[in-house]
Amino acid sequence: MTFCLLTHQTEFYKSTNTGQLVKELLPDTLIFEWSRVEPPEQLLDRLADTDIDPWLIFPEHFAIYHSAELPRAAPQNRSGQPLFIVLDATWQQARKIYRQSPYLHNLPLYDLGEVPESVYTLRRNQQAGHLCTAEVVACVLGKESQLDKQIRLERSLVQFIEDQRMR
Repeated sequence: MTFCLLTHQTEFYKSTNTGQLVKELLPDTLIFEWSRVEPPEQLLDRLADTDIDPWLIFPEHFAIYHSAELPRAAPQNRSGQPLFIVLDATWQQARKIYRQSPYLHNLPLYDLGEVPESVYTLRRNQQAGHLCTAEVVACVLGKESQLDKQIRLERSLVQFIEDQRMR
């Protein structure tokens, strides 16, 4: 399985961005900068590849443009290599990325189910049920029976938070 972080440009400059933890633990993670006017060509190429089974990890209640016919669950019988797309941004930015990226509207949604309470406390105005990028990836790893990687990422996140607080 591969993860793809579709990252808002401001996230690259934030010391509190947890996408870097995902990339460290899962070096095959793809990272693309989101642009409203120029979608990442490499991502579009992957989405067009019939050997890839893409899933957008995005809450259904915000996925207002998704067709009712598209799957909204964890993939069971995959036809190709799973590609899990995570919007690496603040929640406000993630909703904007989704709204302004029609190529995301045709992807099946990956259902995280019940999510744990976030341990990420480095940014203000966090709402209940909202997870940081590393927590989202950890949830997927757990659902996909990659428990060793899930635990390593969760531990890395806790250490990252502690290190950021010491600065």
